Amino acid sequence: MSAIETSIVLIAFVVVASVFGFAMLNTGILSSEKEQKVVQAGIDETSSNLILRGGVLAIGNGGKTGIDTIKFYLTPVVESGGSTNLSSSGVVVTYVGSANSLNCTSGGSGSCSWATNWVIGSGDLVDPGERVEMIVTLSGLTPLLGKNTEFTIEVRPNKDAVVVVNRTIPGEVKAVMELY
Repeated sequence: MSAIETSIVLIAFVVVASVFGFAMLNTGILSSEKEQKVVQAGIDETSSNLILRGGVLAIGNGGKTGIDTIKFYLTPVVESGGSTNLSSSGVVVTYVGSANSLNCTSGGSGSCSWATNWVIGSGDLVDPGERVEMIVTLSGLTPLLGKNTEFTIEVRPNKDAVVVVNRTIPGEVKAVMELY
């Protein structure tokens, strides 16, 4: 009789342990699926980000008293990632200087405007393997972007990370200068 009671108690412990084990495994599987979705979303987000590739060029005005244009190149961080929208509705380009802080207009006129020139590829989306030249025109700034002046240009896509270009104009303005 004692052996039967012991067997029943042992079976009850095994059943309860298996129920708890199943619950723990099920919870672990569900949480790992959620973690996988979060990790994949993070990979998708970062794989379509842009980086500055190459130098930053400053083009002086005719009188060499200020800078008319800033040019730089952008490429995707990862060659197998997603696309980044560089259309006028997909990105905001901002200029910040000591005297001005403004959003530039796409291909328009005004104090600050920007345009894109595809070196490799075409369209409004920067896809893996493509390279785009950003041209920021500052000829309408008052005062002009002049010598010994620090500036920042931010390229802010709607869904990706911001590309920040921060440079200082040297003590002498030339026709074309590479900024470091």
